[in-house]
Amino acid sequence: MLIAGTKANRDLAGAVNARVNADAGMISARALLIRLGAIGLLGLMIGAGVALACLGYARIHDESSVAERLAGALTQALEKTTMHAQLDPGASVHLDPDAKVGLDPYAQVHIADRPDIPHPGAAQLRPDSAPASKSAVQTNYTVFKNVKFGLGEVVTGYNFAPDGTLPEREYCYYASGVDDQAYVTTPIAANGRFIAPQHPPAGVEPAKAAAECVWFDGKPTRF
Repeated sequence: MLIAGTKANRDLAGAVNARVNADAGMISARALLIRLGAIGLLGLMIGAGVALACLGYARIHDESSVAERLAGALTQALEKTTMHAQLDPGASVHLDPDAKVGLDPYAQVHIADRPDIPHPGAAQLRPDSAPASKSAVQTNYTVFKNVKFGLGEVVTGYNFAPDGTLPEREYCYYASGVDDQAYVTTPIAANGRFIAPQHPPAGVEPAKAAAECVWFDGKPTRF
């Protein structure tokens, strides 16, 4: 359609064009504002996230420091604390009536000193005695316990150091006399335990003979 190019039409076309340009500018401005608002909101969210992360790290670090300081304070307080306890003289301890207490049958209890054990003096031990070679001499002494058994006797020996109160070694043997000056000995136990001899003496049961050994701790021979 052709429109006459009169002055009035030209003014109208200019006004319409200006209005269209103004509307386009408004739309562009609104779009830019929306974009800038979205960017700002995104930046705000990122900043809030970073702030929350820093706050969480700071709280964790602070709690660790507080825990360490608290542990150090408790340690120092315990080191400097003196505790006193007092038992009630009327207190009692009750045992379970079904409880059982067992003792090791092979347990040994040694006595610190035995006044009935003879100790030889220097005149008997002769500490200065030495062989011609002047080699070192180890001195000890033995106490014997003899028990009659059959045609012979059971002999238990405690071997002591010169100033010892406990035997360093104990042994037991059966001795039978060939005559007044000769004896045949058969080891039957050592340190409280029975030793079965390879060649037992005739007419003697080694186990029964070992039961007659007299050990230092007073306990029977172990089989």
